[in-house]
Amino acid sequence: SEALFNDACVVRHNFYRWQEAKPGLVTDLDLVTFAQKRANELSEKCGFDHEGNKGSGYGENLAAGYRTCEKVVDAWYNEKKDYTEPKFTPKVGHYTQLIWKSTKKIGCATAPHCKFGSVTVCNYYPPGNMYGQFEENAPVKSRKKFREV
Repeated sequence: SEALFNDACVVRHNFYRWQEAKPGLVTDLDLVTFAQKRANELSEKCGFDHEGNKGSGYGENLAAGYRTCEKVVDAWYNEKKDYTEPKFTPKVGHYTQLIWKSTKKIGCATAPHCKFGSVTVCNYYPPGNMYGQFEENAPVKSRKKFREV
């Protein structure tokens, strides 16, 4: 069901956010409705882009071809390995939105997709990936390895 899909997404987001010492996200039904509308739009036009999110005031992550939301969020979190300085790049935008500290609310949904089997949309409020706010909301964690003495 739509509610179960969203719940799985929220749980997985918070699993990773808590690892990064970020506050958990809560479901917002308006965001769930918007994410479902976006997923349906992408499904109907067989597209995969952020056009329909322009002007919404929401952050947005998209994924295609995954069977579960856990796998979707795992893939987004996996971009962490490429996050080496606190700024936006297309390779890390899903990760930085996922862990963005000031984001409080989330809504996720899925729909069938002609090319990829399925499309997943998560929308966020307040949105992440805001210019000039990376240091505060998505600092790069030190990767120093400590040797045992």
